[in-house]
Amino acid sequence: MAPKHLASRYFQLKSGHAAIGAYLHWIRVQEDATCEGCSISRETTHHLLFECREWRHQRNRLYKDLETDRVMRPTTAEEYPQGRLLGEPEATRALLQFLASTSVALPRAHLQQMAERARRDDEWGLEALEEAVRTGEG
Repeated sequence: MAPKHLASRYFQLKSGHAAIGAYLHWIRVQEDATCEGCSISRETTHHLLFECREWRHQRNRLYKDLETDRVMRPTTAEEYPQGRLLGEPEATRALLQFLASTSVALPRAHLQQMAERARRDDEWGLEALEEAVRTGEG
């Protein structure tokens, strides 16, 4: 069982309706399909799962998890490895963990909200620290 927000991203990738460059460009939400992670010109499911430099460490973990779950690792000889993985029930756990450890297919608005929240948290932390120093508690 996966949290709703994670399962949603997973099924959006499976259906081809994920918040990634190629789809967002196709529905005219973005001017182009550029990858947010590495700036390649076309951010696709294949690119995000198997090529993007931004997620290389998480991808290594994905491959280890696939091996643990006895799922054949994607090869360059495969014509459509993302379809095989997204269609293979045994790969679901590894793919969900990959999504949980990345921002792949997260809507841009959600990413902006997370950045704003982190900025506010940082500011609050600084203010609390300054107050503690002023009052002699720090």
